[in-house]
Amino acid sequence: MTTRKVLLSAFMSIMLFIILLSVFGQSGILVNRSLSARLDELSRQEEERRLEIEALEERRRQVSSEAYFDDVALSLGYEREGDVVYYFEEPDVLEDADTMSDSAEDEEPLEVWKGVETWILASVSAGCGLLLFIVISIIGAHGGGRRGDADNRDARRRHDEFDWS
Repeated sequence: MTTRKVLLSAFMSIMLFIILLSVFGQSGILVNRSLSARLDELSRQEEERRLEIEALEERRRQVSSEAYFDDVALSLGYEREGDVVYYFEEPDVLEDADTMSDSAEDEEPLEVWKGVETWILASVSAGCGLLLFIVISIIGAHGGGRRGDADNRDARRRHDEFDWS
């Protein structure tokens, strides 16, 4: 009976270790979720950078055209001969290209969780196995198994005493 208790405790310890390793280990479920979240964040940042590059390339194409220079000159107050100039109370404001990049730089990158060391998980599962062995031993010592044996013997006696003829 003691061998059975030891084997049951060892089996339960191994199963607990496997479960803990698959959830909390260095390549477990929680680590994979953390890596997935970090990958999503990096993909989003890459898409933002790509869009920013496209916007800058479009702006560069606009700057090289003569119409852009005319627009800038007019916004700075220059005028062509024969044009009628109207002055308004509020001056026009050019958009600042740095406003897009400020929002991306303010965010802190997500921390990637590395998982729990394997020896810690093995220690926890071994401790739980030892605790299970102690609990099984205490339950067995208080007559948990003896009561069943006595019931089986009584049932055999009643079976033997029964008149089958």
